[in-house]
Amino acid sequence: MTMHHNSHTNLEAQAYNFALPRDPEMALDETIRIIERLQGVYERETDALLNADTKEFLSLQNEKLEAAVFYQKSIEEIKLRKEEMLGASPAKKDKLRQMQADFSTLAQKNKEALSRMQRTVERLGNTIRSAAKDAALKKRATSYGETGMLDKGEKKSVSMGVTETA
Repeated sequence: MTMHHNSHTNLEAQAYNFALPRDPEMALDETIRIIERLQGVYERETDALLNADTKEFLSLQNEKLEAAVFYQKSIEEIKLRKEEMLGASPAKKDKLRQMQADFSTLAQKNKEALSRMQRTVERLGNTIRSAAKDAALKKRATSYGETGMLDKGEKKSVSMGVTETA
């Protein structure tokens, strides 16, 4: 927990001190690199979700958070410096606009994969609950002997089953 807290605090410090290069061309280049990094993380995360690779999915979360923070900071700075950016190369500005559009599509695909994973986890939880309930009912049903009376050795299990399903 301490390690996570420290890495989170470190990220906050990095984000607070974040600034793009003063030169508009270099600022756009850096923003393009930041978007490429975030796209890479989203692509790997989406693949992990589609392949139900939980280990890979979890391993990407800190990198995703960091990449997303820097993406947000760079876009905010570009917007604040839009007057300066007017003099930057039109091709670079077009590339940045296209990358943002592509990223938006990728982010939507990622969101859909996350929603599918959430529904799968919910279904799994429902299946586990249903199986546990069925097992408890089955155990209760088999606790009666041939005479229709409760077997003495099963009495404790039955009461536990009733308590667990209640």
